[in-house]
Amino acid sequence: MAVGNIFLATGLRAILLICFGSELNNTYIYGRDLFCDGTMINSTQGCTVLRGNYYAQEKSESFKEAKNMIEAGGSVESVLEGAESGIEKLVKNNTAGMENSFGIKDASLSEQIPIGIPREGWDTGHSTLHPLGLGSNSTFLNKLRKTGWTFSRAFSIYWGSNWNSRPIEGHVVMGGYDKNRIIEPNVTAPLKYGDYSKSDGCFTGIGIVISDITVNFTDGSNKSIFPNKDKLHACLAPQRPSLLEPPREYLDKFEEVTGTKHNGNTSTGFHWGAWIYDRKQSFNGDMTFHLESGLKIRIPNTQYMPPHVYHDEDGSRIMDTSARELAMPETPNGVPMLGRYFLTSAYLMVNHDVGTYTLWESNQNTSIWKNDLVMVKDKEIAAQCPDNATKPAETPTVSTTEVIPESTTTMEQTESGSAVASPATIGGSVVGGVIGAAIIGLAAAWFTRRRKAAASDAPVEIGASSAGGEYDDRKVMPPVYEAYGSRPEPDAEMMGSRPLPEAEMVGSQPLPTEMPGNLIYELDNNTAGSGTMFGSPTVVGSPNEHFENRSDSDRDSILRRGKQ
Repeated sequence: MAVGNIFLATGLRAILLICFGSELNNTYIYGRDLFCDGTMINSTQGCTVLRGNYYAQEKSESFKEAKNMIEAGGSVESVLEGAESGIEKLVKNNTAGMENSFGIKDASLSEQIPIGIPREGWDTGHSTLHPLGLGSNSTFLNKLRKTGWTFSRAFSIYWGSNWNSRPIEGHVVMGGYDKNRIIEPNVTAPLKYGDYSKSDGCFTGIGIVISDITVNFTDGSNKSIFPNKDKLHACLAPQRPSLLEPPREYLDKFEEVTGTKHNGNTSTGFHWGAWIYDRKQSFNGDMTFHLESGLKIRIPNTQYMPPHVYHDEDGSRIMDTSARELAMPETPNGVPMLGRYFLTSAYLMVNHDVGTYTLWESNQNTSIWKNDLVMVKDKEIAAQCPDNATKPAETPTVSTTEVIPESTTTMEQTESGSAVASPATIGGSVVGGVIGAAIIGLAAAWFTRRRKAAASDAPVEIGASSAGGEYDDRKVMPPVYEAYGSRPEPDAEMMGSRPLPEAEMVGSQPLPTEMPGNLIYELDNNTAGSGTMFGSPTVVGSPNEHFENRSDSDRDSILRRGKQ
């Protein structure tokens, strides 16, 4: 079904860009005050690009302000050691309300979603986009389950791969996982929330014990970078732009074992705090994580030693291929964290209904990738539809069997010819076809499948290419996509030369024109930047005047390109 069927209450097909908030229960959308970290970007245009545009509350006909997030139907937020340090500020200083501008043509779903609009700077720049809360009491996951578009409050994520000549698209599935993207055996363990310093707690609940980390040399030999024999307790936070954020001694051991030395600089760009290496002096081998459960996850070199990437003032990214970054910045607060690049080779599913997470090695053989979605049932549904479900483990266990009852997606045709999920297998639709996209409508762009950009959209080299042509020095921003579905009415243009009397989401990036019936939100990786960026990049020049002084048409062009 074409995503042109998604609409907002005002009739505008506008969206924002959004990232995971694995420790948050609520969703927060930045308004006109974007509160960017001045050490990362210091311009209105650049900040707008990094945040993924903004939400114009005053132009929304459907936003209903509330006294606080709880009154709006939101959940209580927990502030745990290791989480984003400004969450407490976020909770205390936001405009809470309910947004009812989500729906699908000819579908009954039109639900009020509680959102908060930050009124004070709170994040430290690690995750610059609007956070979609997927925590233990996620209002978003709760809404999907309550409305019947999933059979559980579960989600899964595979990040895909970046920085190489053959990038792989990642995806997010709500209500289940994709059987073709995993390799058995798996490990299932309880979600344990708490301060890191207390009983090995974890602010995301996804605590992982690492028994060893080895670097894999190109001659086939392997060496450990553990400074001692102690195990490393880490928290997995998919939104973090890193592979691992370890204590300093692990970084020193890495250089000792690999015989490398960083050039004394650290990144202030996309991989904040990462050590920078001259390309010819950087390590070129892979890295393998040995988990206490017995699972081994091997990370390709390109996924943790990418080119040096930083932000220009116009929001575009500059890629310096003469240097490499070790995407393992020193942990700033003593809590080792596994980030998104761990999920370039691992596949994660979180099931809040039973309080567990499951890890697999991800299947990199894209030739056999045909969506084989498996639904996850909560206890109520499982009791009504008994099968051979296994109980969640109290301690990590390794299994070669399915961790939840399996059901493939089936679709029925309505009289009108549109596909809807069969009531008996609605959970297998893993968010109920495109209906889930409607719920996300406010912020679906970061997750949804991207249209492959045309060859003409490829970036133009502005510097010397690296040996072998693996990377190019280039300045890039994402491409401009045509509006999906039918074009908006003349009075609904987005930040063009005509006025925007009713626009509630400004400068949004339109969705691609097609998406599968089963709602798999795909993380893009076809840019020179991170997996959170749109399609193949387009080169843009630096602005020669301030963003706010540009014409409406210029701002329209820039914002429709912009995202992180």
